Amino acid sequence: MKNIYIKDFDILDQTLSAVLKLVPSFKLMFNQTGLTVQCCNSFARCSVFTNAATSDEDITLCIKDGAIFTRTLDVIKKEEGKKLASNITLTFDDTFIHIKTKTVKTKIITVKEEVIQNTVSKAVVSQLTPILEFKTTSDNIKKVLSNGYMFTDPESIRVYLNQQEEMMQNCIYAEVTNKTNRLSNNITIKLGDITLGDIKEDLIIDFERLAAFNLFKSDNIVIQLMDKPFLVAELSLNKDNIFSKFTVYNSLRKS
Repeated sequence: MKNIYIKDFDILDQTLSAVLKLVPSFKLMFNQTGLTVQCCNSFARCSVFTNAATSDEDITLCIKDGAIFTRTLDVIKKEEGKKLASNITLTFDDTFIHIKTKTVKTKIITVKEEVIQNTVSKAVVSQLTPILEFKTTSDNIKKVLSNGYMFTDPESIRVYLNQQEEMMQNCIYAEVTNKTNRLSNNITIKLGDITLGDIKEDLIIDFERLAAFNLFKSDNIVIQLMDKPFLVAELSLNKDNIFSKFTVYNSLRKS
């Protein structure tokens, strides 16, 4: 049996719940420093590291139905209480994850990586240079996404990130429309504040891709435009000395 130590159930639960917004399955890689998750869907890649769970040795396991795992963690947290739940050891026998407490006993089956390979990504190793950086919040992103009601065809919606000369300077705006259709509705909302560089021309992203930057409530989401055509967002969860860091990669459209 191999041991996995849960240091903080809340952070671990929030972390995996955020991953589930991108993919239904995940590959979990534990070691002495923490847990790493590398995942992807049809439009975004995400790299996650948290020290909310550790192990004495390298352990890699794959869970096909991630929601089952997070719901089980919720059950344990409710039964054991937050403080007790943060000191629980999981065991792994290469097939099942076993969880046993004073009030709950369960096991969850794992699968081989090839079963969930469509949701597993490799780590990004390319050297990237930011040429634009801005800060935003989950509430600001929600405001932009809430304007989908103005469009009858969601797949045609684009978000054009730009600066508006007649509006506030050093700010980035999200213009929701489809500029290839002269009859398209249009709404422009402030998305964030620019901290590096400026925008020479529209940065175009699919409407649904913007949601990948909004995985949990946060007042500090840093998004960078790299010297290659994609945006990189960094988000984090923190509680005392426990943290989770998310890096989300999202490609831009040409038009």
